[in-house]
Amino acid sequence: MAQLYFPANEKVTVKVEGTRVLLIRNGTLLLDLTWEGAKGLARALRIQSARAEQASKIPELINDQATLIRAGVPIALTNDPRIFKEAGNEAAFNRELRKALPGGIPTGVTFGSPCVKGKPKKGTIGAQGIPSGEVFGKIGGR
Repeated sequence: MAQLYFPANEKVTVKVEGTRVLLIRNGTLLLDLTWEGAKGLARALRIQSARAEQASKIPELINDQATLIRAGVPIALTNDPRIFKEAGNEAAFNRELRKALPGGIPTGVTFGSPCVKGKPKKGTIGAQGIPSGEVFGKIGGR
């Protein structure tokens, strides 16, 4: 695989000549692409840079997810099961996080799995058991 390396002190220029896109480094032509090829390259660079950015932010993501888990907030910041598992381990065993959020999650609760206990009474809505006619008035204009 060919590599392009651009030290900070070298000047890199992108130019357009007619329907061609040119990449020039210190006056030397490196790439001469059609506009379609340049769009494809730009798309590939954008996708790969997003993946590299995501990989660089995994430690922060694990810390943020562990904080949410420790606080009992049922929000997932990632859909990667490996990252979520590591965040669960951090929430359970990270001493600094346990000190910062004492109490945390009760024993026996599965991380990231909210549940509702009990059944609502008839004629009530929501989790608070508010009688349906008291707060919202008549439904449907009846």
